[in-house]
Amino acid sequence: MSTVGTSAGPRTDLGSDPAPASPPIRTRRLAVAVVAAALAGLVVAALVPSPWLAVPWAVALVVLGPTSDRLDRRLAVNLALVLGLLPVTLWLPPLLGARTAAVAALALGTAAVAGGVATRQGSLLPRVRARDGVVGAIGVLAAVVALPLALAGTPARALAMLSTGIDNAYHFAMFLEQRLGTAGSPLLAARADGSGFAFDDYPQWFHKTLTVLAQLAFGDPGSAPLELVRFARLEWVVFVLLAVLVTAAVLQALPDRVAPSLLVAVTAVLASLLLGVPGGINLLQGHLSFLVAACAPLVMFLLATGRSRPGVGLFVVLGGLVLATAAWLLLLPMAGAALLVPVVAVWRRQSALVRWGTLAGMALALVLAFLLFVRGPLLTGGGFSAVLRDGTVPRVGLPTSVPVLLGCLAVVVVLAVRHHGLGLWGHVLLVLAAVVQVAVLGGYMLAAAGTLTYYFWKLMLGSLLVAVLVTVHALVRVLAQRSDAGRIRPLLLTVPLLVAAAGLGLGLQTFTAPSAVWAAILPGSLESRTTSGDAGDVDLVLRLAATTPPQQAARTRLLATRPGDMNAAHASEWFHDLSHSATRRAVSVDDGVYDLAKHPDNTALAVRLAADTLATTDGLVVVTDPALDAAVRQAVPDAADRVTLVD
Repeated sequence: MSTVGTSAGPRTDLGSDPAPASPPIRTRRLAVAVVAAALAGLVVAALVPSPWLAVPWAVALVVLGPTSDRLDRRLAVNLALVLGLLPVTLWLPPLLGARTAAVAALALGTAAVAGGVATRQGSLLPRVRARDGVVGAIGVLAAVVALPLALAGTPARALAMLSTGIDNAYHFAMFLEQRLGTAGSPLLAARADGSGFAFDDYPQWFHKTLTVLAQLAFGDPGSAPLELVRFARLEWVVFVLLAVLVTAAVLQALPDRVAPSLLVAVTAVLASLLLGVPGGINLLQGHLSFLVAACAPLVMFLLATGRSRPGVGLFVVLGGLVLATAAWLLLLPMAGAALLVPVVAVWRRQSALVRWGTLAGMALALVLAFLLFVRGPLLTGGGFSAVLRDGTVPRVGLPTSVPVLLGCLAVVVVLAVRHHGLGLWGHVLLVLAAVVQVAVLGGYMLAAAGTLTYYFWKLMLGSLLVAVLVTVHALVRVLAQRSDAGRIRPLLLTVPLLVAAAGLGLGLQTFTAPSAVWAAILPGSLESRTTSGDAGDVDLVLRLAATTPPQQAARTRLLATRPGDMNAAHASEWFHDLSHSATRRAVSVDDGVYDLAKHPDNTALAVRLAADTLATTDGLVVVTDPALDAAVRQAVPDAADRVTLVD
């Protein structure tokens, strides 16, 4: 039977507790680790002033950190640590200036690598298998799919690409505020007026991750337009890292011997989901933070599955991923289900002290995760009823999503019953959690509002991503046990390949297309925003933001209604972001512009919005259409001096 992989053998990784070393050897290793860590700290301190040196150093830590002897699991564990726990370094006092978090992350990473090599029977160089090429292939494809973001060399190009989804504006505002906050800048949006930063209540674990990566790659914060270019590039970086993380997590959880035909099918499914729908389309619409949060429970499950004696290190990784999941509270049920697998393993095989210590640690992680969202929009914006809000989101219709989700549940249940010895009940639990959370939210929405809105469709996408990949993993584990798994006919193999290529894209309610097509057209869609004019007049927004002081911008309503302007809602939000004026007052003013964006020729609506702003004693209005300028001045003659026409 032809297989890809190697036989199982002794492994050193975070999945199990290593055998203890004798006291003299342990002491000697610890001493070496301390010295190595001290030297490493000095090296990092010397390197970190130059991003050109710091970035390769960070990449080396991810690849060489001896969390596992196998490359696939090492990449999965180390990248999970980055996406889950990197923001913790921002809690440190800024003793080393605006780059304290980056310096601390490099120093801690270097010390951890030095300590791991000195105290464990591991190697700096991981064991590479033939199928690890899949990780590289998916990573390269992800880099190509999102490449225009990495090549956004000017603020105008970056803004044009990011105008594909208004959520990009919200996430950029949070990223910029985090960046400026680490440097103690007076340009913080929170200082523009007394109302506070507009997104202060939103969980910003993802944005803190981007902030530390920005410190590492770019150094101190620059102007808002420059940070916009950097934000676009960081979105590209995180998208690639996430694709590599999920692929590596799936591969390391597969049996050691897998038929090439099965591996090809798994690769096709991964590419379809990560690069097409929902992965690529989430990137396009500004939902990358959600994609990271949705992938976190899946990675948790894959890292923990099959580990009979989970070690402390694994639970540290899982705890970080819980915090990453908490960026989207509605996904936490899946994180809880993923945690049950290792917790049960610990409860069965460890001492009472380890049992209760593990439960306490996981409880602390869940509490911290919940607290990150207590002040979030779902709880401060009108209670749980805030989930009834609607917005732009890719929607895989119920005729597609429901059969796929329920089909995944049926498949894993049948496999778990028929192959009891493979321990597939953890798969059942996670898919069941995905189904239940969608059903509960959908039922609540139908009962409260009679329709399914933004949060349901978004949660459905995350649930489908997790359920499909968990089901694929269960199928491969079962098929890998068959003696004829390596002799699957090519004709039979084409079926899963075609299904994966079609993917969830065929179920989209708008812009229906196979997932493979979505992945193929994504680079062109991003690039065309800079040349086709679809993004509108981005230069006007950049110019206006650059010439308007934050305190003035915070009380200004921008009404961009000419045919060649940006979408009115996008223009207004980006204006406030780039002028450091994204305050509660300013963004609340933007709310009324969403209706205007749908009907920019509705002069009566535009005049009413302008009049509402001018009704305040210090409100200002900026318009782009001469006809609207005349209409506003006629409607509110007493405030005509507070209306400005820009070209």
